[in-house]
Amino acid sequence: MLHYSLTLPQGEITLVGAEAGIVRGVRGNMYRGSTTIAVWSPAHPIDLGGFKDGDELVVRATFNLNPTTMSADLRPPAINYVGLSVGACHSTDRAAVEGLEHKAKNLALGNVGHLLGGISTSQERSNDAIFYKAESYVIPEMQLDPPSRGKLINYVHKWKMIFNSHNTIDPSGKEVELVFGYGDPMFSEDIA
Repeated sequence: MLHYSLTLPQGEITLVGAEAGIVRGVRGNMYRGSTTIAVWSPAHPIDLGGFKDGDELVVRATFNLNPTTMSADLRPPAINYVGLSVGACHSTDRAAVEGLEHKAKNLALGNVGHLLGGISTSQERSNDAIFYKAESYVIPEMQLDPPSRGKLINYVHKWKMIFNSHNTIDPSGKEVELVFGYGDPMFSEDIA
């Protein structure tokens, strides 16, 4: 069994609206996600012939919780941050990839992080899950600065999962594509 670890770029939140010279958005022209969606096809497993049955993948997200580009009174409140959500599919199935991307871009505010599809928390293998035994790791509580922004409660910052070679989606393990959403959802309507 091999262990793979992936650390995602910081999930940021940027100010939009009149102060940023932009007038659009579905949340009062306040905040919008930036670098909150990533698509990853594993390089090392491909080089090694693909994920092998039982290989472990750990994905970590980092959050830009106190953006230095904003004054303290303009930093997003806790409700605007979303925990790490992740999904998996076959990389040549563009409809599946786009479906996962759509889910990642439209995560609900206050979402603590969940699975988007193709990954199971079940202890048993199945035909429709590329990874199984998915386990989330949470930040139990984190006070943001300044305190008026509130606290993050039970936010998922890491997922650990096991490759399932018995799946019918990508049993070879060579064409796995992972889609992530974290930080702040971008919302399709917010993207120019």
